[in-house]
Amino acid sequence: MKRIIPLLIASALILGACAKLQENRIINKKWHVEALYLNGNESVNAFLDLLPLYVDDGSCRYEMDFQKNNRCIGYYKRNDSLIYEMEGTWNFLEKDSMYISVDLAVHGDYEFREIGGGRYRLSSQNNNLILPGFEPIPSPAVLITKTFK
Repeated sequence: MKRIIPLLIASALILGACAKLQENRIINKKWHVEALYLNGNESVNAFLDLLPLYVDDGSCRYEMDFQKNNRCIGYYKRNDSLIYEMEGTWNFLEKDSMYISVDLAVHGDYEFREIGGGRYRLSSQNNNLILPGFEPIPSPAVLITKTFK
């Protein structure tokens, strides 16, 4: 019994440390969303239709900032000028998944995995598109992101 208690304490500390590392991986960086794909169509960046005057030439950026208080802020910039920002929420669900709700097109449970070079693929089967004046539209989504900062 004397050996089990230290083992349980060590396990709890290790699990807590892993959760903290995962949290730091998310909240201590800003995320540049390179592309948003909806409904399984990974050939057309949905930002072209959803963001005003969006062009896919590098002059436009969508960024997400996950903050410690479960706030998520989405920033849309063009030529380094802020066009608008939207506040939303986020929280961890499991080790490699989180709930994100921000702006028009990101409202769902997202699984994330690193795809190399500081880039991540966030995918959701239960995402909703929220358009003003309409009921939520189920729209499975994929975000391709790159961390910076």
